[in-house]
Amino acid sequence: TGTELTAAGSANAEITKIDTAIAQVGNVRSSLGAASNSLNHVYNNLQNMSTNVTQARGRIMDTDYATETSTMTTKQMLMQAGSAMLKQSNSMSGMVMSLLQ
Repeated sequence: TGTELTAAGSANAEITKIDTAIAQVGNVRSSLGAASNSLNHVYNNLQNMSTNVTQARGRIMDTDYATETSTMTTKQMLMQAGSAMLKQSNSMSGMVMSLLQ
């Protein structure tokens, strides 16, 4: 700002001001860098979430509900048949034990 640096004291004072300004610039730059990194991290996470949601939606939309319902019904029937067979087997064991007594 047009400061004369003829005296050693004024030169040292100006150097101190410059050093302070440089330190402040460094602090601001580090704060901006940290904020930028944080925003990049958030952006990347949101991109991943968007991709995952899109893929999940595609899988849901591509599901053949008729086939899946048929498969589920078949498996439920097999489970019920297996349960009935176990129940009958247990009752037969009880009958054999009562005959042996």
